[in-house]
Amino acid sequence: PLTFSKDTIFLGLFKEAEAVKSYLDKANISITVEKELITIEVSNIGKVYKAFTSLIYLHEENGKRLLLILADTEDMLKETVDLMPEGKFRQWLVTEQLAVYRKLKPAEVKPAAK
Repeated sequence: PLTFSKDTIFLGLFKEAEAVKSYLDKANISITVEKELITIEVSNIGKVYKAFTSLIYLHEENGKRLLLILADTEDMLKETVDLMPEGKFRQWLVTEQLAVYRKLKPAEVKPAAK
């Protein structure tokens, strides 16, 4: 398991979430990966995983912060990290410390109303 003694950023794929499980547990976030099936469950919200999803979670403990950024693919992880400097992740906040970003596939994007 990951331990940290100063502010830390952890970047990884959902299949690597075991390394930060203790911090996810504290936020009641459960990530299960079995073969190619990924399940993400957040207490009081439910299941949140679909393809092209990433999770951004800020854990604070003893005056130190751990920022977890997890995604289902390396491309999705990179895209999520690219959103961070501009603060675009804020529109996907589901709690003060958790954001769930899901990239829409082109077929899911609805044209703007005229």
